[in-house]
Amino acid sequence: MRVSAYALIPALALAAGAGYAQQQPKADPAGPPAAERTQRLPDRAPGAARGADATGMQGEQQAAAGSAQVIVAQADDQMRADNIIGAPVRSGSGENAEDIGKISDLVFDSDSNLVAAVIGVGGFLGIGAKSVAVSWDALQKVEQDGELAFTSTVSRQQLEDAKAFETREEQEARAAEEQRKQDALQRTQQGATPGMGSGGTTGGAN
Repeated sequence: MRVSAYALIPALALAAGAGYAQQQPKADPAGPPAAERTQRLPDRAPGAARGADATGMQGEQQAAAGSAQVIVAQADDQMRADNIIGAPVRSGSGENAEDIGKISDLVFDSDSNLVAAVIGVGGFLGIGAKSVAVSWDALQKVEQDGELAFTSTVSRQQLEDAKAFETREEQEARAAEEQRKQDALQRTQQGATPGMGSGGTTGGAN
């Protein structure tokens, strides 16, 4: 029996398809491993890394600024308040210069500028001395027996004749005392009445 070539074509196609299917790997129903399915994420997002770097730079800048504002040692051209308070003041640097007194306090303005020094003038060994404020510009730093001292362009006599320096607290206390005396005097005047005779008439009997 003769078989037509056209009749064999479908059978050859099916055989070729079956062979190709056998050569292809079978798909795993469970899918690829979890490590292959999950994409590895970076340790830090780019934005977080930039934020961390900016924070670090800011911290370094603040630390540098803080270090610049911290003084760890006194310079040769710097004085401490402890060195100034108690320093003697003289009328000059010569042998005939008079001892005026010692600096007892310092006065600063609202901008923290040193404007005056308070000197204890007169008295004996500091007892009974009068506090007089002298402009800081009137004083000049000198060295006396190896110690810090000052000379003043204002004489001792001028300072002894000057009005005593009053602190703000002393001014407030003095104003309060004056007000208290004034109030007491006013109450006394209000309570005083002229002498009244019997029957509401003044003067002696007729």
